[in-house]
Amino acid sequence: MFPRLIKATTAAVLASVLLGAGANAQSAGEFPTKPIRLILPFAPGGLIDITARMLSDEVRQILGQPVVLDYKPGGNGVVAFGDVVRQPADGYTLTIGVNTTNLYNPIIRAHEMPFDLRKVLTPVTGLIEAPQLFLATTVNFPPSNVKEFIEYAKKNPGKFNHTVVGVGSNSHFDFLLMQRRHGFSIVTVPARAGAATARVDLISGDVQVAMMNAATYTPVVQSGQLKALAISGSERSPHLPDVPTLKEQGFEDIGIGTWTVLFAPTGTPKPVMDKLHQAFTTALKADKIREQMRKLSTSPFVHENPDAAKRWLDGEFDKWEKIVNDFRTELKMPEKKAN
Repeated sequence: MFPRLIKATTAAVLASVLLGAGANAQSAGEFPTKPIRLILPFAPGGLIDITARMLSDEVRQILGQPVVLDYKPGGNGVVAFGDVVRQPADGYTLTIGVNTTNLYNPIIRAHEMPFDLRKVLTPVTGLIEAPQLFLATTVNFPPSNVKEFIEYAKKNPGKFNHTVVGVGSNSHFDFLLMQRRHGFSIVTVPARAGAATARVDLISGDVQVAMMNAATYTPVVQSGQLKALAISGSERSPHLPDVPTLKEQGFEDIGIGTWTVLFAPTGTPKPVMDKLHQAFTTALKADKIREQMRKLSTSPFVHENPDAAKRWLDGEFDKWEKIVNDFRTELKMPEKKAN
C-alpha cells in the first residue's frame, strides 16, 4: 500500500523542486504578504497538531499574516511532505515533522520513498520536545511499573500488543530495544492515524501498552483513562508527580523523547528562512506559550539559526543510521547492499 500511495507523486515532486530552485532566487522583500500554509502530516490530536495550534496565532501576530493549518495524513508523512515540496520554495508553504517522519522513516523506507527528504526539505528550527510516557491500558492489565511489565511479558509471550505511531518510530525503537535487552516478545500494532487513534485503542484495551509523548497523553492519564508506568527524562513531571522516571526504575537506557521541527522546501531564500526562524523562535518565548508548554510537560527545542538546525539534523542521521542497521530484520528492511 505504501509504495502505491506515494509513487504517483514522484514526477510532480521532482519537477517542482527543479522549478522552485530557479523561481525562488529572490529576496525576502516584504515577506509575508499573504497567508502561510502549514501542512501537517497527521490527523489532529498528536504532538504536531499541539505544536501547530499553540504557535499559529502567536506567529500570526509577529508576521502579520494568518497561519493556516492543513491536515494531510497518510504514508507516515509522505502525503503531506509531497504536497509541501510541490509548492514554490518561497516560505508560504511549510510543514512540521517529528523524529518518526523526518529522521527514522527516511532511513528505514529510503528504498520506497518517492523523494529524499534530506534533499527536498530543510529544517528552519526545532520547536518543542516532549518526554515519553510508558502507558498501559486500565482494561485487564495488571502491571503497575516497568519491572512488573517485563515479568508479565515474559510469562505471556506474544499474548498482548503495543501500539506505535509508525513502524520505526521512536516508540517502536523503545520496545525493540527493551525486548532485545530483557528477553521478551510483544506484538507490534501500528496506529491507524498517529497518536490520536492510538489513544482510542489503548483506552478500549484493544492494545495494552505504548510509549507516547507526554504532551498528548498527560491529560488522559490525569483523567484516569490510562495508567502511566513511567516517564522518560531526568525528572518527574510536575503534572504527574506520582509517575516515576524510567531512570528511577533502573531503565535509563530506554525512553527516546519526541521533538517537533519546522521545515521549508529546499531552495527557500535565506532571508525568508531567517525571518521564519525569528518568528517561530520569538513565538516560543511568549509567556502564554511557555505556560502552555509547562502544562503539557514540554520544553522549547530551538536552534540558533537554520544552518545550525541543518547541522544538528545531519548529526542525528549519522547516529540513527547505525542504530537502524541493528534492527533491519525487525523493521523489514531489505538487505544492505555490499559496497
